[in-house]
Amino acid sequence: MRELEIQYVANDPHAAHVVLHMSSQVPALVPCAFNWFSVTLVNYLRLVGLVQLMNINGWKSSALADPENRSAIKAHCTSFVKSAVPEVYLWRNKVAAHFAATDPFHDDNLGTLEQSIMNPVTYKFPHYYVGVLKWNTAGETSQLPSWALTKVYEDLSARFWPEIKLKQVPGADK
Repeated sequence: MRELEIQYVANDPHAAHVVLHMSSQVPALVPCAFNWFSVTLVNYLRLVGLVQLMNINGWKSSALADPENRSAIKAHCTSFVKSAVPEVYLWRNKVAAHFAATDPFHDDNLGTLEQSIMNPVTYKFPHYYVGVLKWNTAGETSQLPSWALTKVYEDLSARFWPEIKLKQVPGADK
C-alpha cells in the first residue's frame, strides 16, 4: 500500500497541495487492501487481547473451554480491539467482514447501509483513505469512520512490529 501511495505522489505533481483527491484511477488493489487489512488486524488484535487476558488471569489453554470464561473472553477481546483501533473495528464490521446492507443492525442508518456497499477511496496526502466522503441519503449521513491503512499501521508498528518500517512518502516529512 505504501508503494502505491508513493506512486500516486510521483504521478501527480499536485498531490501534496490539493486537500482531497477523488479519482477513478485508484488501483483495484487499494479497496481490497483496506478490507483485508481490517479483517486481519482485528483478528490479530483479538489474539493479543486473549493473550493479555490469559496472562492477567494465569489461565492455561484449558480455560478457553470453560463456559464461564467465554463471555469474559469475548468482552475483553472486543474491548481491546475497540480501544486500539475503533475506526478499523467499525469498518471491519460494516464493510470488510460483511456489508451493513446485508446484515443491518437497528442503529445503521440509510447512509451507512448505502456506503457499506459503495465506499470510495480517496487520497489525502500522504495516504489513501476510506470513509472520508460520507454518504447522505434522505438526511441520514453515514456513520462509517475515515481512516488510512498505512497511518494505522504506522501508529501501531512501534508497539507490535518495531522491526518493520515503511518507506516515507516524498514530501511527507515536511
